Amino acid sequence: MEPKVDLNAEEQKIREVILEFEEAEQKKDIEGAMRFYAEDAVVQETGIPELQGKEAIRGLFSSFVPKIISHKDTTRSVAVSASGDLAYTTGSSWSLSTKEGGGEIEINYQWLLVWKKIGGEWKCVAHCGNYL
Repeated sequence: MEPKVDLNAEEQKIREVILEFEEAEQKKDIEGAMRFYAEDAVVQETGIPELQGKEAIRGLFSSFVPKIISHKDTTRSVAVSASGDLAYTTGSSWSLSTKEGGGEIEINYQWLLVWKKIGGEWKCVAHCGNYL
């Protein structure tokens, strides 16, 4: 008989990972942010082709993270599978201030992330986001 998974504890771990990810972005620490993605992760964003793999995702982050002035992630929901090895999270509107064209703009964004437990750690395997 397999041990029962503490779904509440796994949800809390994922929420902590999201906060660490946000902190890395705030510090403009691209490598710190990248540690939360699986090697074969997929990103689908509005207006760009699908990105496959950590190197492609690093390129995306390198293009926008340095421009961030401030942002606030709000995790709306976390759902962990009964087996405790897959989960998804949704985020409500993400308010981002960024430097574009010599001025500041505010972007409202929402996301859906799929997480997989790999080597005992939660890693993002799929990231889909769109602008509001």
